Amino acid sequence: MIIVDEQLPIVARVLGQYADVVCVDGRSIDRAFLERVQATALFIRTVTHISNDLIAGTDVRFIASASAGIDHVEDDVRNGTDALVAHAPGCNAQAVSEYVMTWLRCFDLPRGSTLGVVGFGHVGSLLSRFACASGMRVLVSDPPLAGIGHAFPSPVTHVDLDELLHASDVVSLHVPYTEAGLHATRGLIGTTRLAMLKNNATIINSSRGGIVDESALVGHVSSGRLRAVLDVYENEPSVSQKVIEALRYCTPHIAGYSQQAKANASRMVLEAYRQWSGLDIDIPELSQLVGRTMSSGESDAVILQHPFRQLWLSDPSIETFNSSRRLTPLRGEHLRPPTWEELHVLRD
Repeated sequence: MIIVDEQLPIVARVLGQYADVVCVDGRSIDRAFLERVQATALFIRTVTHISNDLIAGTDVRFIASASAGIDHVEDDVRNGTDALVAHAPGCNAQAVSEYVMTWLRCFDLPRGSTLGVVGFGHVGSLLSRFACASGMRVLVSDPPLAGIGHAFPSPVTHVDLDELLHASDVVSLHVPYTEAGLHATRGLIGTTRLAMLKNNATIINSSRGGIVDESALVGHVSSGRLRAVLDVYENEPSVSQKVIEALRYCTPHIAGYSQQAKANASRMVLEAYRQWSGLDIDIPELSQLVGRTMSSGESDAVILQHPFRQLWLSDPSIETFNSSRRLTPLRGEHLRPPTWEELHVLRD
């Protein structure tokens, strides 16, 4: 028996040809349910928190999250159980990069403005390419990559985080949420580092809540010193009303919501299951899964005119957050990412 989040129709449709599939609201998955249906595999999204208490002693042997991040699956599950855990790194890199670029165009920054990109993984590196092509100066900070001797492409400049914060007109965060270790990101941008930002600078967080100290951020935004765009929040979906009241620009964790991103994620977790199970599963090509998409103008409007803030202020509840996110239409992806080689030519 395979359990599939009801927001993953592609996965359910494909696997339904090979096994018994039950589609459920991902928030409703609990231990009693897993035991009752004798589930062997789970296909989830970030709304389902997976702990050892949830799956230990059940029949679950395969867990796939159709998401780029995986911090909703606890370390003891990933490292201490017999279950294989798969996810879809990079599946929404284009969608998130276009989300950030949409805000940058909206703010009509002067050509040559400096963008600081914190994290140079799938999203951060792609966003850097788009920003360089638009004429921005791009600073990058990624200590884990720098620590292993990564050769950063010459169109960007790698600096330490504090220098990036001091020098950037816009800072965009693209790091995983981690609580321990040398490069833990919980509270990475706290009171001290927020004070390092230039007056009138903009900070954009579309990675994970908890990386920015929201209480400190509210003070800077309310005073008019900083501008902020948040797509993710601490304690999500229980969002702080003070944060939403203070922020003019906020969306309900939808930066990665595009048709292509959803299809990419579905294909990646299906491929992981095919390899794990040994079943000869026929996985549709991306072109077969993505039909007519929104125009670029329509896609921008989903972001810039999202009703989440107004809805939240009239009804500050978990259900408002969840429904605002669930009912957001899937955007289309429209930007062609330049190669680093093309950017070298542009710069020269």
